[in-house]
Amino acid sequence: MTSKCRRTAALLSITALAFTGVAATASADTGATEAHLTTIARDYLQGRATTLVDGGVARPAALTDRMADRATSVDAWVSGARDNLAKHGVRYGSAKVDLTVAKSDIKANTATLHLHEVTTLAPARGAQNPATSYAVDRVGTFQRTDRWRLDEQKLDAAANTLAPITERPDVARTGTAVVEQHDAAPGTRPVPAEVSERSSAAPAAKRDSVTAAASYCYSCMENYARQYWDHYNDNDYRAFPNDCTNFISQIMAAGGWTHVPGWYQSNDAWWYNWLNQSYPWAGAENWYWFARNSGRTAHVQYINDLLVTDVLQMDFQGTGEILDHTMLVTGRTSDNLFLTYHTSDHLDRPFWDIYYQYTGATYYTHRT
Repeated sequence: MTSKCRRTAALLSITALAFTGVAATASADTGATEAHLTTIARDYLQGRATTLVDGGVARPAALTDRMADRATSVDAWVSGARDNLAKHGVRYGSAKVDLTVAKSDIKANTATLHLHEVTTLAPARGAQNPATSYAVDRVGTFQRTDRWRLDEQKLDAAANTLAPITERPDVARTGTAVVEQHDAAPGTRPVPAEVSERSSAAPAAKRDSVTAAASYCYSCMENYARQYWDHYNDNDYRAFPNDCTNFISQIMAAGGWTHVPGWYQSNDAWWYNWLNQSYPWAGAENWYWFARNSGRTAHVQYINDLLVTDVLQMDFQGTGEILDHTMLVTGRTSDNLFLTYHTSDHLDRPFWDIYYQYTGATYYTHRT
């Protein structure tokens, strides 16, 4: 190789190393910024969750003026929710928020992070309620002026997601059920279940592990709900954008409900296979009619008389047109029920939390 060629090769090598160094530095800077923005979002969400805790004081977060005004309003509502829950025996002693980044888009002075939040609220000392956990996806947008600040955050969820307690009602995204999974059901539902302040059933009231008459394993239902509330059973089932009723059907199947063949759009059929499923498997409205008409569930007059592994359904708007949501009872006291469901994913959420958040909703009960 001539000296000129050697000099050219050396220059190319130096240039390549320089570009590699710039790329590595840029990647490191982006990673550091992403970690910093995640911390800002975590501080904000931790503060909101801490507002639910007895005597909890939120740690200040880096917010824009617009976001700070919004946060003040939301925090006031969450404080009211905490006080309402305390009236029904629910008190939390600590809150823990975990965030992971699914995707990020970071520019010079703006950034967007897609985040997965898992929050656990542990019971206060002496409280009867269990821990409550929820898992939701969020989108956070950030601005940089003197420093990075959170400018907006919102749920990244399907339209009729039942939002967590830390979302104020006018922020929560609600709507009608997924059309693909529903058809018009004949007949008229009976009057909605009534809400009573206290249950007439004993606090520990719970079915035997197996009811001989129906051959259903209720402990299997509860165990399945607790295992898959936020880790979906992808090996056996598909997931849907609105997954609440699909999850309930899986739970019922785990407890011994047998498939009923038939036309997939019929409310008399209840089945699932690798290719498709009947409407009642994954549609809240259709599930209601199958469960009632088949005799597999019965109406309970008072919501607070539901037992563990009973099912509670909601019409968010209270119009009576179509049911939006399906949940499983996984715990109870004399003052409260605790519900587990998908979309958004929750474990042992207090009924009174939902009741105060969705004041116009109506409820339909199922004794399984």
